[in-house]
Amino acid sequence: LWWELNGTPTQPVLTVRPEHKFISRGGSIGRASRDPQRVAAFVVRNVERLVEALNHYHVVCDQLTLSLLFRDAPERAWRVSLLGSTARLEDLRQAALWMLPRAWQPPAAWVNYMHVIAGTLRPDCRRQKSLFEPPRPRQDRLDQLMHEVNESVGRFALRSGATLPLADVHTDPANEYDICDIYGKSCF
Repeated sequence: LWWELNGTPTQPVLTVRPEHKFISRGGSIGRASRDPQRVAAFVVRNVERLVEALNHYHVVCDQLTLSLLFRDAPERAWRVSLLGSTARLEDLRQAALWMLPRAWQPPAAWVNYMHVIAGTLRPDCRRQKSLFEPPRPRQDRLDQLMHEVNESVGRFALRSGATLPLADVHTDPANEYDICDIYGKSCF
């Protein structure tokens, strides 16, 4: 910092943002909870936000990590390698919910923070498909329709039914956006 303040650049100014290595969504779930439905609803909500970010940056992921921080137990995380590169809501939701009971140990622990992290990112134009990936035009159309409605009506106007236990979160306008959800902005 001293060199920079005295006019000697130590690192070049980047004019283009480097490619993402990871994209994550999550954070505090408000009050700590050990209610399985509420915690699962937060997992799904964070996956919805993650898919929104993956689509914004036009990337897909090969790995997904679920990290849980507890009030009364050590942090635990679980990572899976996906069958193929994806940014599909249904694929990532199923993977995250599969990891939830494996990461939530002991099951009576109070969850207060969580992160859903997409790793091994690649541009969606270089997406590696799985040999076992069935075509899902109907699901793709539903995902596109959900995106269009949310763009025109408001964020989370349409969302997964699994997030219904979060009525208090969705009715509070303070929970609409985190700084990472406002594209073009960054935080330190």
